[in-house]
Amino acid sequence: MAPNVLKSAHNQASASRVQQKGLDLDHLVDALGDDPSSPLRRAQILVDIDAHPDTTQSAVMERLGLNKSTLNREIDWLYDQGCILRTPSKLDGRVIHIVTCGYS
Repeated sequence: MAPNVLKSAHNQASASRVQQKGLDLDHLVDALGDDPSSPLRRAQILVDIDAHPDTTQSAVMERLGLNKSTLNREIDWLYDQGCILRTPSKLDGRVIHIVTCGYS
């Protein structure tokens, strides 16, 4: 392969990663009510839920080390803003699965 072809492929791959991160940040700002000063905690929770589809609130609490009342407040806010969906488990009515809306 010619060096220019490799350089071009590298530039395209690098640009797409950088562009993807920019899109991720833009989505987080949009999803968090177009307020770039929204708490970082909400962004962390949204990214965690996206990284673990069909997760539960308990699992998010455990992974991020948040207390229940804090996470409840943030999950309610993300749900009210349309950032996440809650789906009851088909196997256990006490379990609510959480997924992000259109982020990935």
